[in-house]
Amino acid sequence: MKNNSSICLFLLIILLAIPTLAQDFEIPNNYKFETKEDFIKYESDILKAIDYLENTSLKENLDKRKSVNAFVMKFLMDSPDLKINIRPFLTDLYDKNTDLLMIFMGGWAKYSINNNYDADEFNGSLFGLKSIIKVYTMGKGVNEDSDVEDLIEMENEGELEEWLKDELED
Repeated sequence: MKNNSSICLFLLIILLAIPTLAQDFEIPNNYKFETKEDFIKYESDILKAIDYLENTSLKENLDKRKSVNAFVMKFLMDSPDLKINIRPFLTDLYDKNTDLLMIFMGGWAKYSINNNYDADEFNGSLFGLKSIIKVYTMGKGVNEDSDVEDLIEMENEGELEEWLKDELED
C-alpha cells in the first residue's frame, strides 16, 4: 500500500511540474535560421516555445510572449520544409483573441515537425484547431468567443473532423 501511495505522489508531482516546465522556456541566444541544419538544430526549441505559448496566459508576461511569438514566427516563415495555410474560415476563431492565430500555426507546426514535416492540410489544420481548443478551454487570458465555443462543441460531439473537411473543400 505504501508503494502505491509513493507512486501516486510521484506521478502527481510530475503532472504538476509539466506546466511549470513550459513556463520556464527561454529563447536560445544568437539563434539563426539560415541553413536547413539551423532549422533542424532548433526544432526542439520551437516545440518548447509552442508549448510555452499554449500553456501560459495570453495576457501575462506580454514582453516574453511577444519575443517567443517572434522566435516561432521567424522559424515558421523561413522554414524550407514547413508550409501552413491560413484559410478564411479561421478568421472568426481569432477575431476576439488574436493570439489564437499563432496558437493555430503552432499546433500545425508541432504536427508537421513531429511527423517528418508532413504537409497534409487536413491534419495540420486539425492539430491547429485542437491547439486553439486547448488554449481557449484553459481560459488563461482569453476573451469569450462564441465561434470558438462552437468549435469546442463540435469537438465534444465528434463533429470537428467532418466540419473541417467541409471547410477545406470550399
